[in-house]
Amino acid sequence: MRSAFLMLIAVIPVLAAPRHSVTVLLDFDQPHSEDSVKAMRAEAKQLLTGSGIDLDLRLRSEVPENAEFVNVLVFKMTGRCTMDPNPILLDERGPLAEAYETDGRILSFGAIHCDQIKALMKHSPKPGFFSRGAMLFGTALGRVLAHEAYHMLGDTGTHTKKGVTRAALSPADLSELGPLFDEDARDRIQRKLNR
Repeated sequence: MRSAFLMLIAVIPVLAAPRHSVTVLLDFDQPHSEDSVKAMRAEAKQLLTGSGIDLDLRLRSEVPENAEFVNVLVFKMTGRCTMDPNPILLDERGPLAEAYETDGRILSFGAIHCDQIKALMKHSPKPGFFSRGAMLFGTALGRVLAHEAYHMLGDTGTHTKKGVTRAALSPADLSELGPLFDEDARDRIQRKLNR
C-alpha cells in the first residue's frame, strides 16, 4: 500500500500543467485610477490563472529600460482611464481593445481603449455602476485585457463561443460576476506556451 501511495505522489507533478510567468506592461497616455489598475490586475490574474499563467501586471513607466522578461505583453492604454461620472460620448460600436498583427501573426503589443469601455459600460445592468466606479471599471478593464491576452498568448485571431473570449462583449459581460474564461481558450494558450 505504501509503495502505491509513493507512486501516486510521484505522478501528480507530471499531471499538473506547467506554469508560465507573463508580464503585462500598461502604458497610459492620460490620467488613470490606481484603484482601477488594482481591480484590473486582480480580475485578469484570476481569469488567466487556469491557463497556467502567473500574471505580473506593471506600469511601463515604473520598469527600468533594461528590464528583461521571458513572456511580455504591452498594452497602450488610450483615453482617460478613470471613472468619470459623465463619460465622453462615443459610438459604442468600435473596438474595446485590439491586439496588433503582422503577416498573420498576433504580436504581443496592443491597445485598450478606456473611453470606449466607459461608453459601453453606461449601459451596464449593474445598478450604480458609475457611483461604484473604480473597482467595477477595473474589473471591466481586466476582462478586456484577458480577452486580448488570449489572442496574443494563443497567437490567434479566432474567438470562442462563450466567456470573455467571445467576439463581442456586452455591458453585462464586463460587469456581472463570474464570466468564464473558455476551456478552448485555456487549451490554446497552454499548447502555445508549452511548445
